[in-house]
Order: sequence, then structure tokens, then C-alpha cells
Amino acid sequence: PPPTPMPPGIWIPLYQVGSYGSVRMDEAKFNRIFREAGLGIIRRKCNTCHVTHKDVYIKVKTPKTWNAYRELLVLWTARNFHKDFDIFSSLADAATDQRPWTSCNGGINNIGFPRDCGPKHLVGNQWNSLIHKHLKNYEFSVLWKGLPPTPAPRNIKWATVYERGSFGSETAEKATFN
Repeated sequence: PPPTPMPPGIWIPLYQVGSYGSVRMDEAKFNRIFREAGLGIIRRKCNTCHVTHKDVYIKVKTPKTWNAYRELLVLWTARNFHKDFDIFSSLADAATDQRPWTSCNGGINNIGFPRDCGPKHLVGNQWNSLIHKHLKNYEFSVLWKGLPPTPAPRNIKWATVYERGSFGSETAEKATFN
């Protein structure tokens, strides 16, 4: 068979805990970056989770209306599982909508993703939470189509260190160049 097409792009960290780093976007920025990313694919990595939950992909069908921050970090509802979103064990499966997880639940206050969701049956104690310090190491990142926009530089002061010809005749000291 031909190789599985992978979405082009890079992973942008949205929220990190423990050994994954210290990026902690607030709800507005988390959702804005998720929605602007364009592919609707979020990855959760968790190095202390069960093998089936160490590297998981959530593919949202309508990212513009899904509150990713609240669903993943505050209260995983699992509302409209298979209709609004699916969960996958690999990026290749998420990219091709193959082999989505079959079991999912949610709706417990302050229990985030994935509550007890699992590939074939419910699997407990793999969830993260902003309130309960249940998992100590996890990361959510979003797959950004292409390269993310580069913010425009602010308050840059340019200094001319060398110019010749029609530009002028400025030559800075050797130490300025080094």
C-alpha cells in the first residue's frame, strides 16, 4: 500500500506540566492558537500514563466552535464523541480517520482529558486536571499547518556598522563587529 499521507506542519505547545516544560497558555490564547492552526489535531503526551495513553491524538471536526481548553483541561465532557471529535493512537490514524477509539466517557467536574476513554474499552486514571495534581508530566500541543506566523519585531533600533558607495561611508570600530 502507498504510505499514509501526513499533514504537513509543526507542533505548537499549548500547555505543559512537569518534565515537558512550562508553557501554560490561558483559555483565550489556547483556543485561539488551536483554532488558527487549521487542522483540528491536538496531541497529548504523557510519559507516566498507560502505554495506550502515552501519545494520543484528538481530531476535532469543527475546531472553530470547540472549546479545547475547557474540554481538555477543565471538564472533559466527551459530548458528541464520534460526531464532533475522535481520539486516535497515532497521527497517521488521525490524518486518515482510521481506527478511532471506541470507548469514551466524561462529565466529572475538574477531571480533564480523557477521563476513562480508551482505544477498545474504558481505561481509568489516565486523566489530567488543573485542580487535582493527578498527572505530574503531560503536554498538549496542536499541529499547525505549514509554518506558524512570525510575530513582527517591535522596538528594534538599527545601527549602521558599515556602508560604502551610494549608501555612504560609515565604518564602525572592529569591536562593534565582534
